[in-house]
Amino acid sequence: MLLVFDPAFFRYNEVCDPGYEGLGVVDTGPEAAGHFSQVVWKTSTVLGIGRAEIERDGMKCAYIVGRYKPPGNFEGAYKGNVLKGTFNRAAYCPTVAKKDEYK
Repeated sequence: MLLVFDPAFFRYNEVCDPGYEGLGVVDTGPEAAGHFSQVVWKTSTVLGIGRAEIERDGMKCAYIVGRYKPPGNFEGAYKGNVLKGTFNRAAYCPTVAKKDEYK
């Protein structure tokens, strides 16, 4: 079962899958890692995550929504807001569970 904070981990872990280079260097980040860049966006300082569950046609469904304040991921502002830091892909990424491993 997913916990309400798991989506933030999934979004952060996009740095590993698909993975990419260019933190703090390129002007525009890769579209495939947009969730990751929003999680680490320098000027976004508040994160709220909500979860709602329903059952439809015998299936349980969960809707998870994240809101950031102030919002980020603005074109042309990537380089100044998604900084390189001390992230070590070789050490971190092998420890990351894939999304389909969570049940």
